[in-house]
Parts: sequence; structure tokens; C-alpha cells
Amino acid sequence: MNIKDRLEKIVGEKNVRTDEPMKNHTSFRIGGNADYVVTPQTYLELAELLCFLKEEGLPHYVLGNGSNVLVKDDGYRGVIVKTEKLNALSAYNNRLYCDSGALLRDVAGAALEKSLTGYEFASGIPGSIGGAVRMNAGAYGREHKDVVKKVIVFDGKRFFGLNDPK
Repeated sequence: MNIKDRLEKIVGEKNVRTDEPMKNHTSFRIGGNADYVVTPQTYLELAELLCFLKEEGLPHYVLGNGSNVLVKDDGYRGVIVKTEKLNALSAYNNRLYCDSGALLRDVAGAALEKSLTGYEFASGIPGSIGGAVRMNAGAYGREHKDVVKKVIVFDGKRFFGLNDPK
């Protein structure tokens, strides 16, 4: 089974694009084509996809909203894993729970809707929560380290943080 067939088996045919212009996936609207852009719809698909990419030694890059990302004109030789469909938000006990692909403007809006304070600084930052947490995005003297209580991380073999106390 070739790479494309295996990717399609994991995430479905409609969620695999080949020779995809990266200018369609970045805020600066530049960059050549990626060999594959794959969009998992669930975390189980994401885990299976990342395991496959790691096992096969395929170059890959996980991309959220593509904010402040530059892709060279030659494109990307490998697999871009887009998290845009992993964007659920929920609130419980004065906390927000966000999937990595949730846009910061949506997270800030959900916080406002639930009268949760402390996240106002992020309302104007472009991008997704996964990237913001990874790079500790901030503004107006606040950063994500000031508001994030817990993250769940997948290292290519297992999830960390799933069963940790809240």
C-alpha cells in the first residue's frame, strides 16, 4: 500500500490533499506545495496518523491555523498535519476545555460567554490554541502559561496528561 492509500485509510479520502499549495494554509499566503496535507477529524485518527508517520520515518509538520508560518517556495517534502477540524470547545466548573485546533478568537469568545476572566489578552492573537500553548503566545503582559492549567500531549506512542488529576 502506498503512502497516499495509507493516509486515506487513516483519515478518509476527502481529508488527504496531494501537491497542495501551502499558500492556502498560511496567514502570509505564501509557500510552495506540500506533498500531502492531511486533516484528521478525531484524536484517534491523529494518534494513528502520527504513529504511522513516525514508524515510516516520514517528515511531517503539525499545523494549526498557519499563523505566522513561512513556507519556502519549494514547498514541503512530507506530510502537513492540519488540526483545523480538531476544534471543539466546552466549559465545565469555570474551566474551558479546548481541542488543539480551536481558534484563539473562539476560545476568547467562549470565555466571555461563560464570564470567565483572564483570557482577554488572547482575543486578538491569530492562530489556534495548540500553537499558542506550544509557543506560549501572549500580549499585554499576559501569556498562555498564566492561564493554561493542563495539556494532553501525544508523543507518537502514548498520551500524557489524560489521567492526571485536574
